[in-house]
Amino acid sequence: MTKSSPRMLMVANALKACYWFEDALRKNQEAHGIPTVTRSQAFLLANIVNGEHRATRLARLLGISRQAISKMLNDLVDQGVLETTPDPNDARAQLVVFTARHEPIQMATKSILFQLEEELEIKFGKEKLNIVRDVLAEDWGPAPLLEAIES
Repeated sequence: MTKSSPRMLMVANALKACYWFEDALRKNQEAHGIPTVTRSQAFLLANIVNGEHRATRLARLLGISRQAISKMLNDLVDQGVLETTPDPNDARAQLVVFTARHEPIQMATKSILFQLEEELEIKFGKEKLNIVRDVLAEDWGPAPLLEAIES
């Protein structure tokens, strides 16, 4: 793709979709009296909901340092949203999980996200939305190393 191409990069559209979900989630949480979190915290919590519970992996996924993830996790632990538990598979590691107190909020947030997907299905159609779901759910494999590109 050349610099003069009018086509928007797919990654920009993917980010736009992430921001749309985050904005819609925040508006609906506020409307229903559910405490909201920062955008960074929202992306952290989304990764935990999707099954990632190790701080080092969370930091890598978010592209932040171990110190930054520790601060973010400590803030959410202090707020009573998250807690750490020993990793049964590694005595040196801790797992990050939602607190029992936060479970109803987590369930309400999931409900909002499912309803937002239903709204998108109405707007764009089930067939298009299923294609997007399928593509995003695929294993894309490791990031490729590309040949040198002229700038």
